[in-house]
Amino acid sequence: MLDLMSIRVFQEIVETGSFSKAAERLDMSAPMVSKYMAKLEKHLGSRLLNRTSRHVSVTEAGQLYYEQTHTALDILNTASETVALSSVTPSGELKISAPVWFANAHFAQLLHQYQQQYPNVHFDLHLENHIVDIALEGFDLALRVTPEPAAGLIAKPLCNISFYLVGSPSYLQALGLNSQHLNNTQQTIHAKFIMPNYIKRALDSAALGIPNMQLAPVLKSNDNNLIRHAALSGMGLALLPEWLISEDLTTKKLMAVQQNRPIFEMQLYAVYTSRKYMPLKLRTLIDFLAEHLK
Repeated sequence: MLDLMSIRVFQEIVETGSFSKAAERLDMSAPMVSKYMAKLEKHLGSRLLNRTSRHVSVTEAGQLYYEQTHTALDILNTASETVALSSVTPSGELKISAPVWFANAHFAQLLHQYQQQYPNVHFDLHLENHIVDIALEGFDLALRVTPEPAAGLIAKPLCNISFYLVGSPSYLQALGLNSQHLNNTQQTIHAKFIMPNYIKRALDSAALGIPNMQLAPVLKSNDNNLIRHAALSGMGLALLPEWLISEDLTTKKLMAVQQNRPIFEMQLYAVYTSRKYMPLKLRTLIDFLAEHLK
């Protein structure tokens, strides 16, 4: 009788390209992996893998068997995890990548609320403005604000993030600028611009809806919190996400140049490598964020 473990072993060998790597992922010995593989091929009466001392490749029959069993295993895994979710408490560490500007009160409160619900889960949060290789660098989850998530990864939409072009009241006054003036004037407004240094090209003012404004960079930084503080000091205008400046807009410490309308919106995604064998800690966090950000 064929058991599911033999199929899982075969799937892992195909996906890792190695008996030893498959053994490591399945937490079993390499001889045991070979035993399961031999059992599967004997049961099917067909060779699924060609192997030498240095290389493993999939036969034509093996490729056909892999494709047809892959979906079936995913369905079984999802069913098992759904049942387990109701009886097992999520626990362990979640390694997460997010943009630098996620260092804000709104996101901190979300993490706190999740941790109150699942106290056995803790976070290893990496804030950076470059796109990490999730699999290579061992991340469970990446939170990305992008018009198009990377191909080959699972990306679940969470919410839209609004971005505002803002400045301090004193700087807007120095420019002689108010929202009515910006919308009606035919004159070009020359403004200093505090910008993230991961933006490698000049912003198109017309595309942003401010065709009569010229933005001249005065400060570049990879830290959006520094950019926010520079804008608060009156150094220039800054393009910042609502999560980082919502309180500043409410208290009018910062004011948007477009009548408190965002310059643009962009989708926030939860990005991860696979639905297969998804840990409960990750599934519950993604579901929690989707529920609280919708």
